[in-house]
Amino acid sequence: MDSKFEQHLSISYFAPLAQELAQAGYRAVAINPRGAGASTGPLAALTLDTLTADVAGVITALHCAPVHIVGHAFGSRMARCLAIDYPHLVRSVIVLAGGGSGETDAEMRAAIHTWFRADATEAECIEALGAMLAKSSSAQAVWQQVKRWPAAAAAQLGVMQTTRRNDWRGTPGNAPYLLVQGDEDRLAPPSSGRALRDRYGNRIHLVEIPHAGHVLLPEQPEAVADAVITFLREH
Repeated sequence: MDSKFEQHLSISYFAPLAQELAQAGYRAVAINPRGAGASTGPLAALTLDTLTADVAGVITALHCAPVHIVGHAFGSRMARCLAIDYPHLVRSVIVLAGGGSGETDAEMRAAIHTWFRADATEAECIEALGAMLAKSSSAQAVWQQVKRWPAAAAAQLGVMQTTRRNDWRGTPGNAPYLLVQGDEDRLAPPSSGRALRDRYGNRIHLVEIPHAGHVLLPEQPEAVADAVITFLREH
């Protein structure tokens, strides 16, 4: 990781999953949000639909529709919004650590606040990251796998404040959904995935990963890859 402190996440931590998908015979394309990595574009007054349109643009440019769209945490909102705004581009929706609802506890609210603070120190961010993991002692190791960008963080916060939940929480159409959730996730607990499955029935496939929190990709990469690839082979 660069010595320079950067914020919010780029897609670098998706690399192990992308490699597993490629080895399984799938084409994996990871897209940085505006303000992260070399991804550019206006960052003021964004909506979730704006960011989703960026993803749709990449899919259209690559002539690869319909796709299996994967999103983690905030990215899962974009994945679900893509299925709403551009159903013809989507074959299935894969949600990693998404679907959270309800209030979080005080410790988790403090951790999230720290995670998005532009002036947070590296030590503070590692401590906050620990609250999002099933095993807080893994925070230092997980920190080495993520890369953060301040402009993307600010844009994401703005989108979260202006986007209504109904703009992305629906599951219209016939596309199947895979929900992969950590059994120790305090932001998007398994109960929220179960509620979604109960509401929409067989279209929702739920996999709960043992010993995983909200940042389940670096915590349990093999289990996540296995769940995703199994689902893709079935669809």
